[in-house]
Amino acid sequence: MSLAVNYMHLPYVCWYLVANRAEAVLFRGSRMGSLEFQWRMINPLGRNKESELATDRQGRAGAPLVGPARSGMGDDNTKHEQSAIQFAKELGGNMEAGWAKHRFDELVLIA
Repeated sequence: MSLAVNYMHLPYVCWYLVANRAEAVLFRGSRMGSLEFQWRMINPLGRNKESELATDRQGRAGAPLVGPARSGMGDDNTKHEQSAIQFAKELGGNMEAGWAKHRFDELVLIA
């Protein structure tokens, strides 16, 4: 009895995720070389300029008893970066879900 497996006959699916901070497009590929469009996700805030996302000036902190010195209080990340991070997390969750459901064998990220 031979247990040799011909891997060329096994189904093989590769997901290709092409993404930037504004949008992501997923394609599905196979051993036969064909690519099929699967879905597109848009991050509406990803194309906005930082000035369009920030509606307020950064807060100021100061200790009135110490003197007039003040320091700027702000986020470590800009609103633009926060939007991109949230979008990336959402995409990562979609990829994780696909992997958990065995929908693909390999993932290629093009960013």
